Amino acid sequence: DDRIGRANMAGNLALIYSRLGRFEDALKANQFDLDVATELGDRHGIATTLGNRGSIYEAQKNLAMALACHRRAAQIEEELGHGWDAARHGAAIAHLLHLMGDDDAALAEYERAIPVLNAHGALYYVVQPLLDSAEIHYRRANLATAGELNRNAHAIAQNLGLQSHA
Repeated sequence: DDRIGRANMAGNLALIYSRLGRFEDALKANQFDLDVATELGDRHGIATTLGNRGSIYEAQKNLAMALACHRRAAQIEEELGHGWDAARHGAAIAHLLHLMGDDDAALAEYERAIPVLNAHGALYYVVQPLLDSAEIHYRRANLATAGELNRNAHAIAQNLGLQSHA
C-alpha cells in the first residue's frame, strides 16, 4: 500500500525535521504516520509513532507532552506483551522524569527498564539510563553506586564503539 510507504517516510521525515528544529513540520509529519497506523489498527506502529512524537516534544522542551506520549506508548507495548519495547519507552519515561527533577520516580523506572534491556541485548539503550542513574546516585552521595553505574555505562559504550561528543 502506497499510504503505508508514505507513512513510513513521514515518520522518518518527522525525526529529521525535529533534529533540524522544525518542530511544527515534525509534528505534522508524525501525525500523518500516527493517523495511518491508527487507521490500520497497528498498535505497535501507534506506540512507535507516539514514542517518536515524545522525542519531538522532548527536543522542543515540552517535557510534559513528551512524558504523556511515552507513557501511552509503553502502555500499548505492555498490552501487546512487547516487554523490550515497553522497557525502551520506560527508559525514555525515566529520562524525562529525571529531567523534570523527579529522581525517585526516575530511578524506579530505570530499575524496571534496565534489566529488560540488558536481557534483550539492547545495550545501546542501556548507556543513557546507567549514566542518568549514576548522576542521581552521585547527587545523593551514593558514590560507590554512582561509580559502578558510570563504569558500566563507559564499558558498554566502549564495547559498542560509541564516542563522547563532549
